[in-house]
Amino acid sequence: VRAIESAVHATPQSNALWVLPVCYDGECGEDVGVIADAAGLTSDQGIALHSGATYRVYMYGFAPGYCYLGGLPKELAISRRATPRPPI
Repeated sequence: VRAIESAVHATPQSNALWVLPVCYDGECGEDVGVIADAAGLTSDQGIALHSGATYRVYMYGFAPGYCYLGGLPKELAISRRATPRPPI
């Protein structure tokens, strides 16, 4: 139990900062307007909030390359779509 407790409070091994390119135009950003409208923002304001945030990887998922991130600005947190889009 003590080993688990100390692991929970352990300092992260790496604090690497990754800067990732993001496309908000066309098919890549088809939800930008929907999310901005839900937040009462313009698309440009929503993009500025999203791209200006610092996100943290909290956990790696079961699928390779899938990470659970934290740090999304509260203004951009909306419910999931009622009907998911087909996979691309």
